[in-house]
Amino acid sequence: MISIKKKLVSLALALIVAASIIPTIPAKAAPTYEESVTLVMYEKNQIASIYVDDLLASETIKKADVTSSKTSVASIYSITRETQESENEIIEDEENEDSGNTYSYTIDLKLKKKGTTVITFKVGGETYSTKVKVVKYTNPVKTLKIKGVKSGKNIASKTKSVNYVNFSGAKASGSTLSITPKSGWTVEKVVYNCSSTGVTKTKKNTVRKNGEVSTIKISSLSLGTLYKSKTYLIDITFVNTSGVRETLSYCISNSLKIQGVY
Repeated sequence: MISIKKKLVSLALALIVAASIIPTIPAKAAPTYEESVTLVMYEKNQIASIYVDDLLASETIKKADVTSSKTSVASIYSITRETQESENEIIEDEENEDSGNTYSYTIDLKLKKKGTTVITFKVGGETYSTKVKVVKYTNPVKTLKIKGVKSGKNIASKTKSVNYVNFSGAKASGSTLSITPKSGWTVEKVVYNCSSTGVTKTKKNTVRKNGEVSTIKISSLSLGTLYKSKTYLIDITFVNTSGVRETLSYCISNSLKIQGVY
């Protein structure tokens, strides 16, 4: 009897050891996507996108499996699959290379009117959804002046119904951009680019000091000297208290004209 008990104990211990060395297969994580998103409609029938990331090669999304609960607000325009390149990860000075690529989908929507719709899509046998709120563009600018353009006058009204403005060149002068947003809005970022020289300036409303991030107010940006023969692009991103972001674009050029920027 004692011998049988010893054998049973030994067998149990052997099974425990065997189980401990058998590699476990991790459960597949759900795709990465936003469960709720707000899209700004700058013009009717504008195309805007939502994204689904971190899919395996075997996981696909068919257009027939992507639906909008309110097509009068936003309808499905197209879907595109792309490869997300894997990267080598450094862990404790050893290179650990990922075993394969992952994939992502861009779901393009045609925005039709203000409202809310739910975009549903299937990955394998699982169903996921993103709540999409469509809001109309509203001018976030109270005053905006560019010294050297329109004699430095307030040009806020230029973006009353559109989010882009074209100016035919500038006079040579030391130029400064000054901005005052409307109540409830703040300037999040300004990107200034001279496409003729490749010079780019970026100013954000956050700064990091001693490991801590703080917020600053953006009210101006020095642009240097503007020349009539060169092309300048200024993109200003505003964010309101509800987290809605809008980007306004200003083109100063004798040769280039921009249209809707989303």
